[in-house]
Amino acid sequence: MKSLPRTFLAVALPVALAVALYPLVGRERPEPGVTAGLRRTEVLVEGLPESAFLRERAKRLVAREAAAGRWTLAEAAAMFAELNRVPPAAPRPVSPETPGHPLRHLPGRTDAELIALQVIAHVTAALPDEPPEQARAAGARLEAEYLAALREGGTIRLPDPDALPSARQLLEWARAAIATCGRGAAVGPRPAPPPPDS
Repeated sequence: MKSLPRTFLAVALPVALAVALYPLVGRERPEPGVTAGLRRTEVLVEGLPESAFLRERAKRLVAREAAAGRWTLAEAAAMFAELNRVPPAAPRPVSPETPGHPLRHLPGRTDAELIALQVIAHVTAALPDEPPEQARAAGARLEAEYLAALREGGTIRLPDPDALPSARQLLEWARAAIATCGRGAAVGPRPAPPPPDS
């Protein structure tokens, strides 16, 4: 039971920071092709752009795919990194040295490592309809993948994002999941993941 509040904080903290920091960074123009052409849907919090809400939904979907072994930890982290750049840019992931961090037993020095840890933290939150032991097993598998990458290469290396679905595709995937299951559902049925940009 203790891990549920920590998992919630690991997911809710980036959203809360985005809400708090949005007025400070101003209204950025979306990068061409990232959010252009997205229809407007419900706003999570007044003043919070739709893209921030869709980003968190897309991260849940990516985390679910990583938990199921359909994407590696490095691939999921590369997609998280692309999603983090969608305006308004997400705050830098929290260091595991932060008190109360659910992954404080793992090292995290570089941006790529912190984003990989963000994926692992999202995995347990992305599986709310699954038995807790399944989320723990998926988290443990990704932690082992993380530690193996550190042993083998000294750090986490993210793959070329051009070989993976783009941020725009991931946001559209999140929109489709919301349309299928509604805004209040955790993730909904698994839609087919978007293919990489051609």
